Amino acid sequence: MAIPPRLTLREREVVQLVGEGKTSKDIATVLGMTLKTAETHRSNIMVKLNLHSTVELVLYAVRNEIVHVQLPAVVPRGPQNGNGRAQFALQVPN
Repeated sequence: MAIPPRLTLREREVVQLVGEGKTSKDIATVLGMTLKTAETHRSNIMVKLNLHSTVELVLYAVRNEIVHVQLPAVVPRGPQNGNGRAQFALQVPN
């Protein structure tokens, strides 16, 4: 089994910000770099990890605990609806 490539500290910072939904422009501002440098980091990370979309990059960040996802709570809502199944509602945390 191949050893997965290691990310540099800067690459991890970029992956974290992508996972948080930041654009390349946002990343450049937060990390004090040019837009071109932020885009180059993103591109190099995608090649290094053999990823083909931002969605895959975000999933990588979640799976490798670079970003953490808080799932909404599922709570029962009222009585059953007559078909024998209880209804549930999602509560999204603020």
